[in-house]
Amino acid sequence: SDIDQNGNNNAATATQTGAGNSSTIDQDSLGAGAFVTQTGNNNTSSIKQVDASTQGTIGLPSDPESTVKQSGNNNSSTVDQNAVAPGFNLIADATQTVGDNTSTINQDALGPQWTGTLVANVVQSGSSASTINQTA
Repeated sequence: SDIDQNGNNNAATATQTGAGNSSTIDQDSLGAGAFVTQTGNNNTSSIKQVDASTQGTIGLPSDPESTVKQSGNNNSSTVDQNAVAPGFNLIADATQTVGDNTSTINQDALGPQWTGTLVANVVQSGSSASTINQTA
């Protein structure tokens, strides 16, 4: 699946079952929520969220917010979040079960006098690896 969203109040959900699936969500939004569920082996998920909003707009506890859930072997997940507003919380959650999975979360809060929080949660099973990069 490939979902591209521009504008206000965007939420994207992708659910995939089977092997070798790919999900890409690209949001340039004043409110961004991305939610991916993949079941099977050798799946990839990529989420990119850019939010220049100065107010939360879709009722999520954070803006932008993403959740990735992958069950299987050899899956990979990448989340890139960028917010330029001064007070938002960026939240990325990745859960990968079974094993040999990789997760990368990059969060950048570049707003002037930024006062929000950067939250990255990764839960993995098996011999998996995760990388988290945060800049504020």
